[in-house]
Amino acid sequence: MQPLDAAALKNTGKVLAVHLSYNSRAAQRGRVPADPSYFMKASSSLCLSGGTVERPAGTELLAFEGEVALVIGKPARRVGLDEAWSYVGAVTASNDLGVYDIKYADKGSNIRSKSGDGFTPVGPAL
Repeated sequence: MQPLDAAALKNTGKVLAVHLSYNSRAAQRGRVPADPSYFMKASSSLCLSGGTVERPAGTELLAFEGEVALVIGKPARRVGLDEAWSYVGAVTASNDLGVYDIKYADKGSNIRSKSGDGFTPVGPAL
């Protein structure tokens, strides 16, 4: 394992998250897409595991979900399933925090609710 440090997070180009990837979770939400959908999170949402997350003022419904994060280690475009793992540079633990009172106000959009600074703690190691 390789320790994760703040310098490694600075060079992150983008954070993509799979939305409704578990059938049981999708069924709870009342919609089961044929394929998982994706959403982006701001790269400033990344922080090291164990840090402090600031709860936005007025927030009532701040929640988190444990995630498995895949760090893509080289440029990838139109990669088939048979070669996908060869593009994964590392695997780590992650959390996905969300302000659900904002999410509902934004009619389901994840941009504001899940992209807050520090809302994606990762690590502690790759």
